[in-house]
Amino acid sequence: MGGIGSGGQRVGTGSKPKSRADKVLEGTAKRGQKPATLPNVDEFDAPDCLTHDERAVWLDLAPHAFQARTLTRATAYSFQLMCRNIVLERALASEPEERGKANHRGVIQRIDAELLRFSLSPIGKPMASVEPEKKDEWTEFDGAETVQ
Repeated sequence: MGGIGSGGQRVGTGSKPKSRADKVLEGTAKRGQKPATLPNVDEFDAPDCLTHDERAVWLDLAPHAFQARTLTRATAYSFQLMCRNIVLERALASEPEERGKANHRGVIQRIDAELLRFSLSPIGKPMASVEPEKKDEWTEFDGAETVQ
């Protein structure tokens, strides 16, 4: 496959492209290209319109979304809606006659999609840290693992 007269390689085969940060760390980045800088995290409080239960969900999940840089002022309304859906799902789950029915299953699916949008749910592969760890080139000599 891929030889003379075969029509070429299949689309999407081969290794995936490396991120700019990985290229810089490996030393294979081209000159003149600067690594992308990540914006500062702009943390803010939960909106006042949330109920007590919705605010508790916000306070539980928001630090993780801030760290993943998916919760911004522009996405705050969607995050607020996700908190409301989580509270709604808990209410439906507590009622035996509603648990597992179409409404409850639909809310669970909606929450699952919302958690994925804010990088708060596993996606089946290791989650990359936002900032790469700085390695010390002298680790093999002094036993330290990272630069602080």
